[in-house]
Amino acid sequence: MEALAHIAEWGGDHPRLQAELVQAVRQTAPLLADLPPCLPAPLWPELILPIDRVAQIPAGRIQRAPISVEIAARIARPDMPAVTDALRTLGLRLKTGQAMSRDLVALQAALLPGTLSGIRKDSIALRRADESIDFQAPPAPLLEEGMALLMAQANRAVAAGNLALLAACYASINFLHPFADGNGRTSRRLLLAGIGACLDRDLSQLPIDLVVWSNRTYHDYRLRQITQAGQWSAWVAFLLQMLTHALTRLPALIGSIPPGEGRV
Repeated sequence: MEALAHIAEWGGDHPRLQAELVQAVRQTAPLLADLPPCLPAPLWPELILPIDRVAQIPAGRIQRAPISVEIAARIARPDMPAVTDALRTLGLRLKTGQAMSRDLVALQAALLPGTLSGIRKDSIALRRADESIDFQAPPAPLLEEGMALLMAQANRAVAAGNLALLAACYASINFLHPFADGNGRTSRRLLLAGIGACLDRDLSQLPIDLVVWSNRTYHDYRLRQITQAGQWSAWVAFLLQMLTHALTRLPALIGSIPPGEGRV
């Protein structure tokens, strides 16, 4: 399989991660197969691709348009007690080995409508006025169904200690509604908590930048061709590729963190 040829580039320095990537590419093709048919599913046999094959996305950052002080303040300090409670519950469940259930599903669905969604659309319009991105989130019932399936996959990934599968779940959470406000914070916390649970480490000291820059691909790269053409499989493949690259950098840092409970 052509995708396997690229694993050496992303995970060759870490034998365990490389083995898990091979396993993930070969065995996780059905990861999103059961999603509602109206949701575009990524092409899992082609998860790991060279950057130049993913809609000709340039290797580099693009300048963001200015954001008003008012919008920046609203984005930086939203009133989100429900989110805080849900994340606390999620962290407790991960640490105690309980299933994530529908806590995160309800959290994600709650972030779509209302003020937060409006804030997010305003910020995107200001940042990308010349790219005409028009994203329509899935209806809430379909979103909940899809998130429930992904949470089940994430539970299995954490239980198996499979970091590559966890990365696929992380990418898929963003795939469901990549421009909805709040899902970036939630998915990053899910990822760090899951990695901590997999490796039996408290990752609270881990620099979040290792994950943040992967999550920003839909901000910092020109994805107009993907969004306008509906090529979500290419978007997910690129995000997972970037995240995989970030995961290859984790072991060196994790080695200096004492064993303990993974937590958010």
